[in-house]
Amino acid sequence: GDAVTLSPYLGVGALTPALEMAKETGRGVFVLALTSNPQGASVQHCVNSEGQSVAGGVIQAVSDFNATFDFEHMGPAGIVVGATVGDARRRLGISFD
Repeated sequence: GDAVTLSPYLGVGALTPALEMAKETGRGVFVLALTSNPQGASVQHCVNSEGQSVAGGVIQAVSDFNATFDFEHMGPAGIVVGATVGDARRRLGISFD
């Protein structure tokens, strides 16, 4: 396949082999970050001692990985954010700037 969707909830570091393979082969990886699955909130909305949500940490890690690519290529990793997460992005301080 050209892309795969992965769950980072064993730790974002567990995705390193898949991210590196995507980097080497030009294929893509989509990482679940803030899903609209109601049960997902029990993990994704948790906040660490620095005030960052689990979902925010996943988004930051994927953004940092993609930042290692030149500006003409966005990087091989995308994030999955559910269309029906309501105000969760605002409440969790997640932006896509």
